[in-house]
Amino acid sequence: KALPTQEKYMARARELGMSWNGTTNTERVNYFFTTTTDHLNDAMVFMRDAIVSPLFDQKELEKEREVVVGEIDRNMSSPFYHLYHEVQDRVWWKYPSYKNPLGDAKTVRAATAKKMKTIQERYYVPNNSVLVVTGDVTAKDIFAQADKLYTGWKKAEDPFVKHPLVQHPALPKTEVLVVEQPVKTVHGQMVWHGPSTVGKDVDLTYAADLLGTALEEPSSRFQKALVDSGACTGASI
Repeated sequence: KALPTQEKYMARARELGMSWNGTTNTERVNYFFTTTTDHLNDAMVFMRDAIVSPLFDQKELEKEREVVVGEIDRNMSSPFYHLYHEVQDRVWWKYPSYKNPLGDAKTVRAATAKKMKTIQERYYVPNNSVLVVTGDVTAKDIFAQADKLYTGWKKAEDPFVKHPLVQHPALPKTEVLVVEQPVKTVHGQMVWHGPSTVGKDVDLTYAADLLGTALEEPSSRFQKALVDSGACTGASI
């Protein structure tokens, strides 16, 4: 609402010397802004306005939908994406769309301003968010600014209480999947359900992360046996 057109938004970002981007994953969405320290205060306001009071202009939305469809097309041109997508659909067999944040062209083109507003009001709330500021700043100053800037951003219902996540059922059987694409390498995977971030096994997810990190160390027996030996060009868990 503070910068109600894309032109004004872009002009203000240039004034602040900002670069920005965002990523979407199955477990989180993030937006990040980078600028020089002399623009810190204005950048904090810019970020607050962008997060707290977005406008969903229908014409802008129509243009952005095609941008996202272009992202989907680029993914479809990658042989690895086809393997990834086919594996995901089998591993999360009952609710595969919950593990596909990119969606498909049909769902993207069906997006409306009303749907965007519903998502924003449900999930983009302070009690489901974290603000991270790093660089040439002091913690005291950042906390003071955050307290002032976000006072009007009111806590909402916990979205995962009112709209609980689905429970992905166990894999019913072992499957072998072969995906053929025009590549001159072989990529093999073994995929299974690990501990869930939902429920009583949360602590085990840290052990799983630690295991993966340890096995990716160049000094690990795993790497020496598979990569240093020349058997594979890369290996990871």
